[in-house]
Amino acid sequence: MPTVEDVLRNLKLGSRVAEDEADTLASYFVETDQFRRLLRGEIDVVFGPKGAGKSAIYSALLGRADEMFDAGLRW
Repeated sequence: MPTVEDVLRNLKLGSRVAEDEADTLASYFVETDQFRRLLRGEIDVVFGPKGAGKSAIYSALLGRADEMFDAGLRW
């Protein structure tokens, strides 16, 4: 059985920069109510300090671009 130290040593928390993990971001990105509002076109501006997740949101939206286009949302 692995020790706590083993688990922590092998823990992968991802990159500090969302752009560096655009390929894997979708596998663990949490779709919040605010994100779903973006998908529905109810929110037009994303604002936040450095590290707030703006680039992660953008990457997740890029992955849904076809869905958004089909829904008539343009960006």
